[in-house]
Amino acid sequence: MGVAATCEKCHREVCAECASADPAHPEPAGTTICNECRHRESTEGIAEQVPVEIAAEAAGGHGFFDSMSRAFTFLKQSVLMAVEDKDLMLPAIFSTLGSGALLAIIMLILWSTGVLETLAKSDRDPWRWVAVAAPIMLLSMAVGYFFTGMTIHLVDAHLRGRDARLDEAFADARKNFLALVGLAVVSTVVALITGMLRGRRGRSLGDYAADAIDRVWVVATYLILPAIILEDLSLRAAANRARDLHQRNLLGIAVGEVGVVVLTRIISVIGVVCAGLIVFAMFSAARPAGLILGIVIGGVLLSLVIAFTTYVRAAYYTCLFLWAVATEKHGERVAAPAPLAATLARGAA
Repeated sequence: MGVAATCEKCHREVCAECASADPAHPEPAGTTICNECRHRESTEGIAEQVPVEIAAEAAGGHGFFDSMSRAFTFLKQSVLMAVEDKDLMLPAIFSTLGSGALLAIIMLILWSTGVLETLAKSDRDPWRWVAVAAPIMLLSMAVGYFFTGMTIHLVDAHLRGRDARLDEAFADARKNFLALVGLAVVSTVVALITGMLRGRRGRSLGDYAADAIDRVWVVATYLILPAIILEDLSLRAAANRARDLHQRNLLGIAVGEVGVVVLTRIISVIGVVCAGLIVFAMFSAARPAGLILGIVIGGVLLSLVIAFTTYVRAAYYTCLFLWAVATEKHGERVAAPAPLAATLARGAA
């Protein structure tokens, strides 16, 4: 696109698109600021909008039940955000429905072409399963990361007091599409490695190693995604950015990953159980029409539960990333984004 101007903040050459002013936050006439510097300034604005200031050490207890208590508070704050702006949860719903539809179409194709029958007879040849599973996981993760990127954009816009618009979120995710696909590729490789580490009979050392890798990588992806979307970084630069913030202890300061992870898993389990009970009850009441209706209702319920937990985790890590960036810029005592501020105030009470 060519060089259009020089950023007055970092003095880097920028193209016309990157030099254009943000309509919601226009610069004075004759001023040129790149998107990255503009984002850093707007992040500072987030800290100024929230009057609650709490240091990391004042976040309350650090035990399991303290973490769960704060997680419940953040869950309530996430619901309040979604009530204020209903667009916030739409990408997570689109992601769940899109991934489910994609999986259904792929399975139908595999069944109609006889591939599933071939795989069922080749249980001693795991590489055939890998050859089929890898593309499916890659597509599913790419879809999930794309819509999660949209959620991050919407939450960021909401916290700045702007209208969280789906078209802008879609454009932001599309702009960073290559980085999101790259993250999906790495996640697929990680999933295949952990799958091979797991034993088929009982728990083994490989299972524990796989669990540890899964936990670390899931957290890493939720920290890399905001860096990709909010700072328009490449996958490699986003990974370095997340690692830098984590190594400097700028990310270990909030609700507590344990509480959020455990709480979302509990909600997911409850959703699965409720969906199963609905299917069983309707199947018992009327066969076979009840089974079909039960599967539809149970599937919709389960999709909504998955979408909600995905939204909560995306919102949590977005708030955490924004607070980490503000802390990096201003020092230890900075205001947290509103959902974390309320959560930390609850933890310190």
